[in-house]
Amino acid sequence: METWGVGALALFLCLALPALLLRRPRRGLPPGPPAIPILGNLMWLTRSVAEFEPLLRDLCSKYGPVVTIHLGSNPIVIVGNRDLAHEMLIQHGVVFADRPSPSPALRMLSFNQSSISTAGYGPRWRLLRRNLATEMLNPSRVRQCADARDWILRHLLDKLRLTAASGDGVVVVKETFQFAMFCLLVFLCFGEKLEEAAVREIEAVQQDSLRFLPEAQYLRNRPNYQ
Repeated sequence: METWGVGALALFLCLALPALLLRRPRRGLPPGPPAIPILGNLMWLTRSVAEFEPLLRDLCSKYGPVVTIHLGSNPIVIVGNRDLAHEMLIQHGVVFADRPSPSPALRMLSFNQSSISTAGYGPRWRLLRRNLATEMLNPSRVRQCADARDWILRHLLDKLRLTAASGDGVVVVKETFQFAMFCLLVFLCFGEKLEEAAVREIEAVQQDSLRFLPEAQYLRNRPNYQ
């Protein structure tokens, strides 16, 4: 009986796997590489998200200027042509302005879509955009933060010089730039120039609070995170 069960399972896998591996894209979606349900595209088994840009060029040369890829079970349509991107975002911007419904984890991460980068297109997003344009990005507001920017720039240059002098002259600037930007964000939030130890503590608390959210895990693994 056990032999029959194993044989039936093997037969099912032989019949099902080719259909899964060679599954055609959903009707209405642009062409793209083969995908496995739930797991997504096979290319992610051999290529990392860090190689996204050269991978996208290869896909566009093979499938055309509009490509569908799958990150897990989520289909993502990529436009790799500037003329098509201009037509979509400028000429037909209202059609493509909204965002898909977020997952529960992303909703919690974004405080129920309360930021301009996560809110759906509508009255809330327009209010956030108006506040950003008239408050944060207003020239008078920008001038008010000039002292903080100068302070961060001096801190950044001192850190780079110290790192270059203490080693063999090779400086990895990524972490230093990220920390300088985080210091500036802390100043904008709290209005104080905190010591490095305090900023590091705030950074650690923020990262710990996001550790168990799937979207945060994906962002943390990206090469340009933070």
